[in-house]
Amino acid sequence: MHLNLPNVELVKGVASFECVISIISNAGLLISVDTSLVHVSKVLYKDVVAIYPET
Repeated sequence: MHLNLPNVELVKGVASFECVISIISNAGLLISVDTSLVHVSKVLYKDVVAIYPET
């Protein structure tokens, strides 16, 4: 998938959790379905859009 938005990046193939923390640290906003990434983002004071399934 390719996004034609200059300020949006779809990150794939991240090898370690440390890499994830670095990526989130440099992000302005995280959009994720992964609860652990939502928690990391909040610790780093980053804005988050969390997507959860309807239950």
